[in-house]
Amino acid sequence: MPATLVCLSKAPNTVKHNEMKVIDIVAVHGFSDQNTSVWKTPDGTDWLRDYVPKDIPTSRVFNFKYDPRTLFSGSKEEFEDVAGTLIDQILVVRKQAPSTRPLAFICHGIGGLVVEAVSHNILSMVSLPLVLMFVARL
Repeated sequence: MPATLVCLSKAPNTVKHNEMKVIDIVAVHGFSDQNTSVWKTPDGTDWLRDYVPKDIPTSRVFNFKYDPRTLFSGSKEEFEDVAGTLIDQILVVRKQAPSTRPLAFICHGIGGLVVEAVSHNILSMVSLPLVLMFVARL
């Protein structure tokens, strides 16, 4: 499965919403969450897709899907490849966005390490407000 950044919401209407309030949110799952169960409520609702865009109407929500087993191949390059793919895809989807638009990450498990690698690299490439949030599921 190739790693891919999937958009889960419509782009915010910048006519209706001030661009200064728009935010991009990227979720990165953990090791056992390839089916994105971590983003689901007990009744099966995908809160990332169904609730976040409603609660934050100025958000554009993405889910980064990747095979976490590649991170444990014993090769540092594999880990950097996954992080590099995420960076490349973020830069593509943000190409038309103002450079001042904040970027927030929601991470679970090993996804937090992927985002840590991304944050170190992306901050050296572009200047933007960055927010990190780590999620634990009980």
